[in-house]
Amino acid sequence: MFKTRLISGIVLVIIALATIISGSWILFFTLLAVSLIGMRELYKVMKVSDEHVTVLELVGYLGAVLYYIAMKDDFGNYGTMAIIISMILILFVYVFGYPKYHAEQVMAAFFGVVYVAVMLSFIYLTRSLPDGKFLVWLIFLCSWGCDTCAYCVGMLIGKHKMAPVLSPKKSIEGAVGGVAGAALLGAIYAAATQGKMAEYALICAVGALISMVGDLAASAIKRNQNIKDYGKLIPGHGGILDRFDSVIITAPVIYYLAKTILGIYETLEMKNIAILGSTGSIGTQTLDVARKNEDLRVVAVSAGKSVEKLEEQIREFHPLLAAVWDEETARDLKTRIADTDTKVVSGMEGLLELASMPESEILVTAIVGMIGIRPTMEGIRAGKDIALANKETLVTAGHLIMPMAKKYGVSILPVDSEHSAIFQAIHGEENKEIHKLLITASGGPFRGRTTEELRRVTVADTLKHPNWVMGRKITVDSATLVNKGLEVMEAKWLFDMDLDHIQVVVQPQSIIHSMVEFKDGAIMAQLGTPDMRLPIQYALYYPHRRYLDGDRLDFTKLHEITFEVPDMETFRGLPMAIQASREGGSMPTVFNAANELAVKKFLEEKIGFLDIYEIIAQSMERHKKIAHPDLDEILSVEQDTYQWIESRW
Repeated sequence: MFKTRLISGIVLVIIALATIISGSWILFFTLLAVSLIGMRELYKVMKVSDEHVTVLELVGYLGAVLYYIAMKDDFGNYGTMAIIISMILILFVYVFGYPKYHAEQVMAAFFGVVYVAVMLSFIYLTRSLPDGKFLVWLIFLCSWGCDTCAYCVGMLIGKHKMAPVLSPKKSIEGAVGGVAGAALLGAIYAAATQGKMAEYALICAVGALISMVGDLAASAIKRNQNIKDYGKLIPGHGGILDRFDSVIITAPVIYYLAKTILGIYETLEMKNIAILGSTGSIGTQTLDVARKNEDLRVVAVSAGKSVEKLEEQIREFHPLLAAVWDEETARDLKTRIADTDTKVVSGMEGLLELASMPESEILVTAIVGMIGIRPTMEGIRAGKDIALANKETLVTAGHLIMPMAKKYGVSILPVDSEHSAIFQAIHGEENKEIHKLLITASGGPFRGRTTEELRRVTVADTLKHPNWVMGRKITVDSATLVNKGLEVMEAKWLFDMDLDHIQVVVQPQSIIHSMVEFKDGAIMAQLGTPDMRLPIQYALYYPHRRYLDGDRLDFTKLHEITFEVPDMETFRGLPMAIQASREGGSMPTVFNAANELAVKKFLEEKIGFLDIYEIIAQSMERHKKIAHPDLDEILSVEQDTYQWIESRW
């Protein structure tokens, strides 16, 4: 008997493990099936049915199904409605079938819906919480862990009976051991999953107490009906309810304790995101965030010509739409994914369709270059919040974008690490109380080099950033300090600050991502390891935070955080950017366009590193500024700058 019980117990744990890890629909249908089987066992015991299924029993099952459907959509509103409808349907059968069913059977039918189906559904609801994949196991640690610890302690030192009539073998010593064991398991589990140790221990202790009540309640029902087990479905364990009797009562307790003690709230609603530039550095890291958060649904992806990578993303995330730049690439992609339901579009029209598609809520603009301006504006018009990683959008068209975002009531959520750091630091603060923004820079791979030394650097040297893993273009921009200049220009628009109150400081360790100085002299800084997934995830879930795996900042191993003044004589990208921003109008567009083409030529090894500065400087010198350019004028200035550069380099 023990061997059978052990083997079936192990199989049950494996099934539970696989089901809970899978989450979503698999867990949903598994719990529904378990609920219906458990209700069948309860109905037979409480004489709602016999060997044949009755109408009253069927209505009970229908109530459970209705509840699960409602709970999946909106637990708070529709779940309550489904329970009421279930009760009405049961009463309907009672009234119009009278005197076929007794009042006790009617009450038992409704009791089965609540006691089994509703209570077990909290396993799914707990799994749907932020970090639910970790929290849901607290339910089983409380119930099964407590049961095991109580049994062992009771066998060793149990002397005082806890409930001699209901369960003669249970002792007070065993109960204390079960609660203590569950609390210890909770603390160990918290340490293993980077959870809150004291809170997890408290949740498990309270849950263990409740689980014993559930176990004894099940014993009372069985004794009242003069039976040993609810069924024989699980060898060595009895029926479903015999194994889930303590889980049933524990699940809702853990759900509400997690929300109360840990301060987390359910996110049952899927958040649909569309990604412009999903094959680049920011795009792939956004997908990694989506991969680890089941309530993020990727509805659209896009790429230039990385068709193989895009195909992989489509097959993994099953988006509704995929956009590529040219028609030839689109034809290739259509052939590759002909067996999927993903629609393929191309060109600027395709990007605009992606940006405005009704299924998305957030548009992640991870595309590089001024090509991102029009799709960003289209997304704003369609009411999408913008997770902004495309610097060029605000650098060249900030005077158009920010008023438009305000007009359409959408949020511009910065993804760039420095701007995200500022965004986090000022959360809950009054903008008028900010004195200065301090944007940090790593200094890039050539920090400390002289102009003469920069003449000999190669593309390979330039792409070796000391701290960050980024795309090729932004890595070059980091080396020239153009990237920091673009960030200053962008911060001006994002946070409505004039340039005299934005300062760049070099912080080589990339630990402090940026700071905000307030009028009273207080400085708020955002610190962390250099991981772009953090600002991406913060933008997607703002104003809430989620668990993020990866390295943590360990102050016991951090020996120093140093600061330097940026070398603006050697690294001319930063002062030229500030100059362009001060002049305003179309000059930032010239600065940006000249840098884009210069970096492209450098990466193709057609020019040297220092030529990037010369191309930018000469492009700005020959340009006749347009004071208030519209979108067409911005794009025209971009093309004019490109043509002028191509004619000379």
